[in-house]
Amino acid sequence: MPSTEPTGLISMKECMRLLSVSNRSTVYGYLKHNPDFPRPCSLSKGRSRVRFKAVEVSRFIESLAPRE
Repeated sequence: MPSTEPTGLISMKECMRLLSVSNRSTVYGYLKHNPDFPRPCSLSKGRSRVRFKAVEVSRFIESLAPRE
């Protein structure tokens, strides 16, 4: 049976979409304040081109407690 987890690298925009957030500063806030949030992979010098491992973002979302 094939895995249903996403594979490969995703962009900041795709990460934002999966997290249902509307700006990058929210993602950078997660990076700063949540040690369990997946660390990005840098594709160039600086922060201009970062990618996240799709499977790590998916697992992070699944680990969050549902809101009541």
